[in-house]
Amino acid sequence: MRLRAHHLLCLQGFRGLGYDERFVLVTQEVLEILRINPSLHVKLVDEPDILCAACPHHRRGLCTRNGPNTEERVRWQDREILKLLGLENGCEATFSWLLKTVGNKIASNDLDRLCTNCQWYSLGYCWEGIASLRDQA
Repeated sequence: MRLRAHHLLCLQGFRGLGYDERFVLVTQEVLEILRINPSLHVKLVDEPDILCAACPHHRRGLCTRNGPNTEERVRWQDREILKLLGLENGCEATFSWLLKTVGNKIASNDLDRLCTNCQWYSLGYCWEGIASLRDQA
Protein backbone atom coordinates (compact mmCIF):
# COMPACT_ATOMS: atom_id res chain seq x y z
CA MET A 1 0.00 0.00 0.00
CA ARG A 2 1.24 3.49 -0.85
CA LEU A 3 0.71 6.32 1.63
CA ARG A 4 1.75 9.93 1.64
CA ALA A 5 4.15 10.33 4.55
CA HIS A 6 1.95 12.88 6.29
CA HIS A 7 -1.04 10.54 6.06
CA LEU A 8 0.81 8.19 8.39
CA LEU A 9 0.31 10.88 11.04
CA CYS A 10 -3.22 11.82 9.96
CA LEU A 11 -4.40 8.24 10.30
CA GLN A 12 -3.42 8.29 13.97
CA GLY A 13 -5.90 11.10 14.58
CA PHE A 14 -8.74 9.96 12.35
CA ARG A 15 -12.06 10.08 14.22
CA GLY A 16 -14.54 9.72 11.36
CA LEU A 17 -14.35 13.32 10.21
CA GLY A 18 -13.49 14.09 6.64
CA TYR A 19 -14.05 16.20 3.59
CA ASP A 20 -17.04 14.13 2.45
CA GLU A 21 -18.68 10.72 2.96
CA ARG A 22 -16.58 8.95 0.32
CA PHE A 23 -13.34 10.21 1.85
CA VAL A 24 -14.42 9.06 5.32
CA LEU A 25 -15.39 5.60 4.04
CA VAL A 26 -12.12 5.08 2.18
CA THR A 27 -10.10 6.28 5.18
CA GLN A 28 -11.99 3.88 7.46
CA GLU A 29 -11.33 1.02 5.01
CA VAL A 30 -7.61 1.82 4.81
CA LEU A 31 -7.34 1.99 8.61
CA GLU A 32 -9.15 -1.32 8.98
CA ILE A 33 -6.85 -3.01 6.46
CA LEU A 34 -3.78 -1.68 8.29
CA ARG A 35 -5.10 -2.64 11.73
CA ILE A 36 -5.94 -6.18 10.62
CA ASN A 37 -2.61 -6.53 8.78
CA PRO A 38 0.08 -4.72 10.81
CA SER A 39 2.76 -6.62 8.89
CA LEU A 40 1.51 -5.15 5.60
CA HIS A 41 4.27 -3.27 3.78
CA VAL A 42 3.59 0.41 3.30
CA LYS A 43 5.48 2.52 0.79
CA LEU A 44 5.83 6.11 1.99
CA VAL A 45 5.70 8.70 -0.78
CA ASP A 46 5.53 12.45 -1.31
CA GLU A 47 2.77 12.30 -3.90
CA PRO A 48 -0.97 11.56 -3.99
CA ASP A 49 -2.04 8.18 -2.61
CA ILE A 50 -5.20 6.12 -2.07
CA LEU A 51 -6.58 8.63 0.44
CA CYS A 52 -5.96 11.53 -1.92
CA ALA A 53 -7.81 9.68 -4.68
CA ALA A 54 -10.93 9.70 -2.47
CA CYS A 55 -10.62 13.39 -1.55
CA PRO A 56 -12.87 15.94 -3.27
CA HIS A 57 -9.91 18.37 -3.36
CA HIS A 58 -7.80 15.99 -5.46
CA ARG A 59 -7.80 17.32 -9.02
CA ARG A 60 -5.65 16.10 -11.92
CA GLY A 61 -3.24 14.37 -9.55
CA LEU A 62 -2.79 17.36 -7.25
CA CYS A 63 -4.11 18.56 -3.90
CA THR A 64 -6.06 21.79 -4.42
CA ARG A 65 -7.59 22.19 -0.94
CA ASN A 66 -6.08 25.63 -0.28
CA GLY A 67 -5.57 26.73 -3.85
CA PRO A 68 -3.22 25.93 -6.73
CA ASN A 69 -0.01 25.79 -4.65
CA THR A 70 -1.33 23.37 -2.04
CA GLU A 71 0.36 20.32 -3.57
CA GLU A 72 3.77 21.97 -3.20
CA ARG A 73 3.13 22.63 0.52
CA VAL A 74 1.84 19.08 1.08
CA ARG A 75 4.90 17.58 -0.62
CA TRP A 76 7.07 19.68 1.68
CA GLN A 77 5.18 18.25 4.68
CA ASP A 78 5.68 14.71 3.37
CA ARG A 79 9.41 15.27 2.91
CA GLU A 80 9.82 16.87 6.34
CA ILE A 81 8.05 13.94 7.99
CA LEU A 82 10.24 11.48 6.10
CA LYS A 83 13.31 13.36 7.41
CA LEU A 84 12.00 13.26 10.98
CA LEU A 85 11.45 9.52 10.67
CA GLY A 86 14.92 9.05 9.16
CA LEU A 87 13.42 7.64 5.96
CA GLU A 88 13.53 8.40 2.26
CA ASN A 89 10.78 8.93 -0.27
CA GLY A 90 9.66 5.58 -1.66
CA CYS A 91 10.91 3.52 1.29
CA GLU A 92 8.90 0.49 2.38
CA ALA A 93 8.36 -0.89 5.87
CA THR A 94 5.70 -2.77 7.77
CA PHE A 95 2.88 -0.70 9.17
CA SER A 96 3.70 -1.87 12.70
CA TRP A 97 7.33 -0.74 12.36
CA LEU A 98 6.22 2.62 10.98
CA LEU A 99 3.87 3.12 13.93
CA LYS A 100 6.69 2.43 16.40
CA THR A 101 8.94 4.83 14.51
CA VAL A 102 6.29 7.58 14.54
CA GLY A 103 5.78 7.05 18.28
CA ASN A 104 9.51 7.29 18.92
CA LYS A 105 10.41 10.17 16.61
CA ILE A 106 7.49 12.57 16.22
CA ALA A 107 7.06 15.22 18.92
CA SER A 108 4.21 17.67 19.49
CA ASN A 109 6.36 20.59 18.33
CA ASP A 110 6.82 18.75 15.02
CA LEU A 111 3.06 18.89 14.49
CA ASP A 112 3.09 22.56 15.54
CA ARG A 113 5.61 23.24 12.79
CA LEU A 114 4.16 21.02 10.07
CA CYS A 115 0.42 20.78 10.55
CA THR A 116 -1.00 24.16 11.61
CA ASN A 117 -2.47 24.72 8.14
CA CYS A 118 -4.62 21.58 8.50
CA GLN A 119 -8.27 22.11 9.42
CA TRP A 120 -8.11 19.12 11.81
CA TYR A 121 -4.97 20.28 13.65
CA SER A 122 -6.76 22.40 16.26
CA LEU A 123 -8.85 19.40 17.36
CA GLY A 124 -5.70 17.73 18.72
CA TYR A 125 -6.70 14.27 17.52
CA CYS A 126 -3.49 13.57 15.62
CA TRP A 127 -1.29 14.35 18.60
CA GLU A 128 -3.53 12.22 20.85
CA GLY A 129 -3.09 9.30 18.46
CA ILE A 130 0.66 9.76 18.23
CA ALA A 131 0.94 10.12 22.01
CA SER A 132 -0.89 6.80 22.41
CA LEU A 133 1.77 5.21 20.16
CA ARG A 134 4.39 6.49 22.62
CA ASP A 135 2.48 4.90 25.49
CA GLN A 136 2.45 1.55 23.66
CA ALA A 137 6.22 1.61 23.06
